[in-house]
Amino acid sequence: MALFGKTKEKKVKVATEKISPVLKDTSVLSTRISKEPSDIILKPRVTEKATDLQGNNVYVFEINSKANKNEVRLAFAKIYKIIPIKVNIVKNPAKNVVIRGKRGVKKGVKKAYIYLKEGDKIETV
Repeated sequence: MALFGKTKEKKVKVATEKISPVLKDTSVLSTRISKEPSDIILKPRVTEKATDLQGNNVYVFEINSKANKNEVRLAFAKIYKIIPIKVNIVKNPAKNVVIRGKRGVKKGVKKAYIYLKEGDKIETV
């Protein structure tokens, strides 16, 4: 049992070492996507659910389909000058629909749930 306790301690230390330097340097973004933060975070998602979540310091944005959590975190920090606590990403796939007898496709989207500290706020338009 002692072996398991030691490995858990090492994993926690490694995880905190990886996250802290990434958040300190907001000027470095991945080369897979343009280096502009506006190319990563496309627009705020204004829905009933997203509006309800803003009371809990959670903001929802539509993001680039190639973006990952670290890129979203860095782009958000660069745009709003606030470092988020946590970022969750959800993919909604495109779906086939039939409306009035005609076939069509609902557009898929990738969105990010960005969690902020208790006192932090941003103004979305």
